[in-house]
Amino acid sequence: MPVDSVNFLAHGLPEKDGICWASQGSRLVAPKLSGPEMDALKLSESWLRSPSGDMRASLEGALKNVDFTGPGSWSAQASLWSATAQSPALIAAAIAGAILLAAGLSIGPAMPPVPQPKLPLPMGPLSPEMLLQLQTPQLAVPAVPVMDQAKLVKMLSPFLNLGKNVARGSVTCC
Repeated sequence: MPVDSVNFLAHGLPEKDGICWASQGSRLVAPKLSGPEMDALKLSESWLRSPSGDMRASLEGALKNVDFTGPGSWSAQASLWSATAQSPALIAAAIAGAILLAAGLSIGPAMPPVPQPKLPLPMGPLSPEMLLQLQTPQLAVPAVPVMDQAKLVKMLSPFLNLGKNVARGSVTCC
């Protein structure tokens, strides 16, 4: 149950250690990160060394340039939430997201150099065609994929080992 192990570690580590794990895990796939993701990762690492109000403002600025499809942005989001005393569950979810995205990048292609633009929400009244589309029931239910635990273990093992080393204190970020 490697995904459960990632969530367990993310929720069990102290916040700074969890963010250290997320940053170190993101660093493992640094060559595959986009520019904005790398900037967010560097700021997260800087925040670990010196948490301050200036770093908080820098993190907020960097997060405006990402689309949250990579591990660097989730590491930075965990740092920002920690800096603003948000719920530990939110911080742990961001840490787990960073680790899982990093693991996916480790076996997949690199991120596109520029994040995908966020789609604007319609601001005016909906057209009749849009209303009809919303009323049409969506009957196609996708099949639930079968998890190949052996592949997941192989993919997540380096990241889980890194998390265990952070928990032991043999890997630090400060």
